[in-house]
Amino acid sequence: MTEETPFNPCSKTGKVRAKIPTPHINEWKSGALTAIIARAADFYGSETPNGMPKVLVFKPFAKIIKRRGLQMIRCRTPPTIRRMRREASLR
Repeated sequence: MTEETPFNPCSKTGKVRAKIPTPHINEWKSGALTAIIARAADFYGSETPNGMPKVLVFKPFAKIIKRRGLQMIRCRTPPTIRRMRREASLR
């Protein structure tokens, strides 16, 4: 995948995601704008094992903690988010 790879959405959400950056991409191609486009869903969240925060922050931090013999505290997912996920899976 490169900057020149065309959008090929196959869902309603994908079509919306394709429309959002199009004006900015046109500005970038004309040279009027310097930009980086990153979609949060691709890089952030508890279900993204290779997400940027996990790879660049949490994994290295966990190694430091382990090396120093300390213990990390695991945070539980808040009940509201658990309920929302459960309701979404029932749909």
